[in-house]
Amino acid sequence: MEIAICGNLKEKISEFFVQTFSLLFFPGDNSFSQNKNKSGNVINISANKNTDNNIEISVNICYNKKTMRKSGQFCSSNDIVLATGKIFYGAASELTGICPPWGIHTGIRPAKAAGD
Repeated sequence: MEIAICGNLKEKISEFFVQTFSLLFFPGDNSFSQNKNKSGNVINISANKNTDNNIEISVNICYNKKTMRKSGQFCSSNDIVLATGKIFYGAASELTGICPPWGIHTGIRPAKAAGD
């Protein structure tokens, strides 16, 4: 699985956050090195602040030759990582049919958002 994060707010989103979160939906594709990505599976995330000081987040997932794209616009006061997680959750769950009952939380006892 290749992960690409771009946009003028890309430094706010950790690649580790995306890797951790993607394991909920794509447990069999846990090779995140670009050199080892022979599957063609890709996660593209774009996060940009526009002229209205709103944040536009877009998630595009290509997995097993299927594609899902979700995006949303948030006011700048919202947490960008949490907003990205919500959009990623929506795209990945719709693409795979997997809907963890604990939402964007991870861990043995899921009590906090992925990456926290």
